Amino acid sequence: MKTTINCFLPFSRLEETMQTVKELRASTLVDKIYLLASPITNVCIPGCELISVEKMQSTQAMRAIAEHSDKTYTLLYTKHTALKIGMFALERMVQVMEMTQAAMVYADHYQQIDGVQKTAPVIDYQPGSLRDDFNFGSVLLFNANAFKALCDKYPAAAATVIMDLTVEAEAFGAEILFPENEVPSVSGRLLADEAAIEKLEVPALNKGRIPEYLKANMLTARNVTDRPVFAGCIGPYSLAGRLYDMSEIMMLIYINPDAANTLLRKCSDFITRYCMALKATGVNGVIMAEPAAGLLSNEDCLQYSSLFVKEIIEKVQDDHFAVVLHNCGNTGNCTQAMVYTSAAAYHFGNKIKMEEALKEVPTDALAMGNLDPVSLFKMAGPETMKEATLQLLEATRAYPNFVLSSGCDIPPHTSSVNIDAFYTALEEFNKTQV
Repeated sequence: MKTTINCFLPFSRLEETMQTVKELRASTLVDKIYLLASPITNVCIPGCELISVEKMQSTQAMRAIAEHSDKTYTLLYTKHTALKIGMFALERMVQVMEMTQAAMVYADHYQQIDGVQKTAPVIDYQPGSLRDDFNFGSVLLFNANAFKALCDKYPAAAATVIMDLTVEAEAFGAEILFPENEVPSVSGRLLADEAAIEKLEVPALNKGRIPEYLKANMLTARNVTDRPVFAGCIGPYSLAGRLYDMSEIMMLIYINPDAANTLLRKCSDFITRYCMALKATGVNGVIMAEPAAGLLSNEDCLQYSSLFVKEIIEKVQDDHFAVVLHNCGNTGNCTQAMVYTSAAAYHFGNKIKMEEALKEVPTDALAMGNLDPVSLFKMAGPETMKEATLQLLEATRAYPNFVLSSGCDIPPHTSSVNIDAFYTALEEFNKTQV
């Protein structure tokens, strides 16, 4: 069997790295071995090649690996300790790849626990879930073409960490439903009346899934180094609606504005603390989703959303941390209220004419949007997708502060063909720019 694998492993401890190289060389499948090392490293092991990277788990490292993946398969070893490979392990992994046509396979492995060697389980839980203690192991085998495609496919200008608009409500004590293949949702009302609002306590940042989201943002900030990284959070009015019920909060601002403001103050205080914690993870900014405010008039949006959002922005935004205010509910009725917040950027949904929104956004702020995520990305064909993208780019050509985007989250199971059409249109349009 011809050699088909290029191997990539971290290089910091000479003796242990040499042992790993020896193990890999025992397989006839292995072709080249690349050592991922600090730029200051100038020592190499005979028969290997050095690749300078700051961090192995960084985007820069992944792209460097993709550039050197010129064989059928790419193997990544992620630990600095010496690797001991089982008999015919690589051959069996390749066999599985060929039989299943998988893009990646990983192996079961052993781990030391209190000095005792134990097997690490691979799949021993319900499909589709991940646990904090689950470990894919340190040997990962990729189809090289798939690996390169993922690295090169979508040249997004920024990376966004997972956003879930129930996380903050859960921290306050709301019951959250997790339906299969659907986004989580709030079940019922946490707050039934004004008395419950008065008793409501602003939670600490160790409640619910908040710690896990902070961890996810920290890890992303550490590992994605070639573009800005944005966290996500909900806006104060949208959070109040999830705690009190959306229809009820809209009535409350008229029936009992003092109670509404009390709730909004508590929501705002929590979001401020959460954003400060997100900032401390090292991310470059936060996308604040305030879609419920789009249901309000400009005056009401200003009073019951923007005043609180502005306070948050004044406390967290600076030259190194930007707030992107997202309001996909805005149909043009509350753009002025959005701009009042002094956010670094404004993200609009597909219900607004983007060129009209751009007239109200200051030139020193970014305006983002606003292709329909459902009717275009999800439901349309690639030709329609491309045409709509080009039309929007042409309509906004005069505005250098415009950033092309979908109007909201891309739905699950959206065809990659349509996403490809989106980026193709952008590339073609940019070539026409002087």
